[in-house]
Amino acid sequence: MRARRLLRPTRTSVYDRVCDDLDDAIAGKFGFTFPLEGTEDYQALKDADERALLVEARKLLPEEGAGVEDYLGAERVEELERRLLSPCEPMPPEAARRRFLEVHQEAERQVARASELTDAVKG
Repeated sequence: MRARRLLRPTRTSVYDRVCDDLDDAIAGKFGFTFPLEGTEDYQALKDADERALLVEARKLLPEEGAGVEDYLGAERVEELERRLLSPCEPMPPEAARRRFLEVHQEAERQVARASELTDAVKG
């Protein structure tokens, strides 16, 4: 399952081990492997990760996340900003909690239904 991970320009052995172990635990739980660096899937994952980082930095960090430009580079930030579909306004915490629970409960219902269908096909 080990593959080169995303967004680690400064690699330290302790940090890498913790991230790799966490990645492997997530992958093992959900039955997938991380894409290898250089593949189309890897690039799509990296792009999504960097866009999320940019939105989070702009909305949650001091000075609208000015440090993220140092991290990703000015050209990359400009490219990512052009590709964002719309500005992201954070939800109030209670609204975000309610929405998360709604989506989670719907996903649980879908998984249960899929399991029932699978059992019916097998049985």
